[in-house]
Amino acid sequence: MKADIVKKYNLPTKVLVRVQRTPEGGFYATLPDLPGCHTQADTTAELNENITDAVLTYFDVPKEEIAEDVIYVSEARKLKPIEISPGRSATTRANFALYHAC
Repeated sequence: MKADIVKKYNLPTKVLVRVQRTPEGGFYATLPDLPGCHTQADTTAELNENITDAVLTYFDVPKEEIAEDVIYVSEARKLKPIEISPGRSATTRANFALYHAC
């Protein structure tokens, strides 16, 4: 990612994400500080990618300006397990930080 892209598009360096495990086994994430920003995925790895895509889309960052090594990841580097009972859902909160491999 170009160093100036964070400033150019006013990207947050951290985002709060509420992750809900669905009864079907997937994940649904909302970003409460970014109204209307949400995504879903089947795995936590896919969820990280989708959260990054959702944030970059929310801030209208053109795809040609995004490097492949940029991703928002949980500050703990992985989501804590979310246990659910059959027919129910559970929610956890996690801070995701902007990560850029140099």
